[in-house]
Amino acid sequence: MAAAKVRLMKISGDLEQLNPLSAKLLSCGCFYPDAVGKYVSSTMGFLPYTQDEPYSEKLERLQTAAKTLGLTLEKTGEPVAEGTWSADDEAALTALHKQASDYTDEKEALHGQKEVCEAGLQKYDHFKNLDLPLDSLADCAFVKARFGHLPKESLPKFQTVFDDDPFLQFYPCSEDKTDYWGVYLAPADRVNEIDGKFAFLMFDPVSVPGAAGTVAQVMEQVHKSMSILDEQLAALEKERTDYCSKEQARTNAVYTKLLFLRDAFRLRAHAWHSDRSFMLVGFVPQEKEDELETMILTLPDVTVERGDKRISARKAVKMTGRRKNGD
Repeated sequence: MAAAKVRLMKISGDLEQLNPLSAKLLSCGCFYPDAVGKYVSSTMGFLPYTQDEPYSEKLERLQTAAKTLGLTLEKTGEPVAEGTWSADDEAALTALHKQASDYTDEKEALHGQKEVCEAGLQKYDHFKNLDLPLDSLADCAFVKARFGHLPKESLPKFQTVFDDDPFLQFYPCSEDKTDYWGVYLAPADRVNEIDGKFAFLMFDPVSVPGAAGTVAQVMEQVHKSMSILDEQLAALEKERTDYCSKEQARTNAVYTKLLFLRDAFRLRAHAWHSDRSFMLVGFVPQEKEDELETMILTLPDVTVERGDKRISARKAVKMTGRRKNGD
């Protein structure tokens, strides 16, 4: 397959026409910029643009917020040729970013509360057969309760070595393959001593969250709390989907404009400029030359030079007029 033929096109003109020119070149999609420095030098009064491109950062913020909220970004329509980033555009981006941030914070907080509840249930489950109010155990001034698990091989040792000590009592609540889960009670004035003896038996203490009622009653309340959290998460998701439905069109409009402004800025960055003029150089497929030239020359004070001819917007208007008059 033969390679498409391209030709060099030089475009120059009034600096005020560079933005609308960029819009036309982008809409055409057939102009491939080249380095202007190959054709002019700074001694001719032209200098390259050195400004930082400001739109990619905004575009990244928009894409991140949209992904968080589940918005699908799509290009819609074409922005106006003289499109600029307005205060309304910035406000829309800020509002979207805040919505995404608030949604993330609330969702993480609710999931965090659920994780606390789930961790509590795992701990409580080992002691659900203990028919004693947890708050009563916690408030007892003269007796301290220790929750935890004891290796099964330690129980016979406990029963033989410490059986004669009436203050050493272990109450199993449940068991797994290796351990008994339960609680022991110790007088407050001997708690350090008894803690040491149970440590000798390889008792592993577990922190059980304090609450009012028996373990079974507390677990029931935790399950209710988790149901409420699930309802709040469902409401949050509905709020998110409602917001996306409402803001999808506006978000796509901002997204489209940002893509355009970014690409237009990058195209302009290939141009060199003086105080009043610009020069832009690039390659155009040969079959698109006439079409692109006609489009460019609708702009005032712009000149196109390609290979064998140079034509200005003013001359193009005169030529068009002659054709209409039959000349």
